[in-house]
Order: sequence, then C-alpha cells, then structure tokens
Amino acid sequence: MVTIGNLKDFIVEGGRELYDANQQELKGLKNLEMQATASGLKKLIQKKAQHTKSQQQHLLEALNLLRENHQGGRCEPMQTMLKRAQQFSIQSKTNEIRDVAIISSLQQLSHFKIAALGNGASHAREIGQEKVAQILHDALLQEKEIDNELSCLAQLVINKTAV
Repeated sequence: MVTIGNLKDFIVEGGRELYDANQQELKGLKNLEMQATASGLKKLIQKKAQHTKSQQQHLLEALNLLRENHQGGRCEPMQTMLKRAQQFSIQSKTNEIRDVAIISSLQQLSHFKIAALGNGASHAREIGQEKVAQILHDALLQEKEIDNELSCLAQLVINKTAV
C-alpha cells in the first residue's frame, strides 16, 4: 500500500487508479458491445471505447508531467461495476431490457470517471499543475459528452422500446 503524504501523491494515486479503471473498462466494453442489440448503442459503445483509449493517453501525459508512471493502481470499484453490468445483462429476459441495463451500467461507469477526473483536475489546479488540470478537464468533458449521448439514446429510443 502506498502512503499518500500530500495532494500531489493523492493526484498520482487517483491517476493510477483511473488508468487501471480505463484498462478494465476497455475489456468490459468489448463484452457489452457484443451483448448490445440496438445499433445506436453499439456505435456509442465503440465511441466510448475510443474516448477511453484517448483518456489513457491523457492520463499517461498527466502522470509524466508529474514525473510519475501509471503502474501500481488498482480500481476495485470499476471491477465491481463491470461485474454487475455483466450480471444485469445475463438477468435480462429480452434484448430491449438488456440494452436498458447496458446503458444504465455504462452511465454508472461514466459517472465514476466523471467524479475522478473532476477531482483530479481540481486538485491539480490547487497545487499549480495547470497543464495536468487541463488534460484531466479535457478528458472530463469527453466523458460528460458520452454520458449525455447515452442519456439521449436511452430517453429517445432504448427506454421506449423496453416499455
């Protein structure tokens, strides 16, 4: 276990955890894409995967600016959320309900990352790491965009077909 002695250490550990979360999410997204049936949902999952890969590069850049590496973080909450997403998918009786469950799970994953990225950006500003803060903020905006697109798809299409 790493000792966190200051805000920079906290940012670094958060970045490492988020890096691991993204690694796990990329694997989970492949499974969720295979299980999704709505074409719009499949496309959004692919877009989310592209954004997650981009976020990985942003996180590496931020950690490099802090003169740290990405190794060592483990994100147990992401592991739990992905496991639950898989369970919801298996429990769904119809394709329409499965798509609802997938969107719900994807939004839970996004909200976790939104909180982590927002906190990281805020903390980086506090210690004068403006470049790191901007990198994390840009990743935050990307995650919010996907979350909004998932909400729109759910409200306009997916939820209506599941009713």
